[in-house]
Amino acid sequence: NGKLYEEISEDNMSYKKCTLFIVLAMAIGAYALDSDSWTDSQNRNTDWGSNYDTETNFTIIDEHQLAQFAYMVNSGKNFEGKTVTLERDLSNMGLHYWEPIGKSGACFSGVFEGNNHTISYVYVDKPSADTVGLFGCVSRPENSTTSISVKNITLSKSSINGHYDVGSIVGAIIAGENKNDFIFIDGNRVADSVYVSGVRNVGGLV
Repeated sequence: NGKLYEEISEDNMSYKKCTLFIVLAMAIGAYALDSDSWTDSQNRNTDWGSNYDTETNFTIIDEHQLAQFAYMVNSGKNFEGKTVTLERDLSNMGLHYWEPIGKSGACFSGVFEGNNHTISYVYVDKPSADTVGLFGCVSRPENSTTSISVKNITLSKSSINGHYDVGSIVGAIIAGENKNDFIFIDGNRVADSVYVSGVRNVGGLV
């Protein structure tokens, strides 16, 4: 379970870039990363989630569906009151750069059940971005009556680089007074060299 959680000062960026080059080689291994993102239209399953307005339960079986899920959350569909379940291990994430699920102003607010599956070869390189991880941020909306959770995911052989609020599974929990009592990040783990780096608030799982 080799893992490195690295917080680097803003005055030492050359060291940071060198470190990330080494991390990329170790974490991604034989993958030849394209310069595009998983959330680019040609890489995601644009049909997935088309029933968002009428359904409450969704399943993910491949990387293309996970990419569409990320795209939808980042576009403002927060999945409040909905459950997304991962049905298989995802081992081909190293084909493209990963765009975290959720960002400031568009966080995930539903339930993600990983079913103890493993997601491997996730590569995020966003040195100027805040709230960075497999999930960028989770948040409970004002006046919400539902709980939010991201649970039972194993992240493996991955490299996550951001600015502030960086974690392997979740970059940041954004919550007001007492709202974080209804946000649960449970049963997640990292395995086989997961590297997390950033400038401030760099965590392990969150």
